[in-house]
Amino acid sequence: MGLVRSARPFALAAAVLLLGAIGAEAQRPRRERMRNEDGRREVAAAVARDLSSYRARVRAPNGQEIDLTPVLRRVAEGRSLRDAGFPPHDGDGSVFLNLTDRDAGRRPLPDKPRGYYFEFVVPPNDRARWPGPQRLIMGRGGEAYYSPDHYDPRTIVALHRSNR
Repeated sequence: MGLVRSARPFALAAAVLLLGAIGAEAQRPRRERMRNEDGRREVAAAVARDLSSYRARVRAPNGQEIDLTPVLRRVAEGRSLRDAGFPPHDGDGSVFLNLTDRDAGRRPLPDKPRGYYFEFVVPPNDRARWPGPQRLIMGRGGEAYYSPDHYDPRTIVALHRSNR
């Protein structure tokens, strides 16, 4: 019985430490989201400055031509998928990590700090499941890339160079 009573203060201390760590971790995403909002605003401003210069038509792997103009406009206006009449998706407007491709041994996009690139959902052009793997990847300098499958970095196609 004495052992059980003496273990309680340690368990309480461990619980307090754990809750403190969880609280600190909960603060990190909010700061990151705020930074991401700044990045999304930078991307929107860069696209809006030079919207007409973007290559807006690409060919998907299934052969269909895709018009990215609605997505580019939505990004330039800072609108969400919901604002554009589509179901929301957590990945829309999220940071694109630009991880090293193991097969190629390099990053698919030019090396920039984390939080430089953002990915936006491209609505499916056929009866694909929502949201589908298509993404428009935008850099804070206005660079634009299209990927018919954002899980495969070898599929990324450049659409526009930096405005900076």
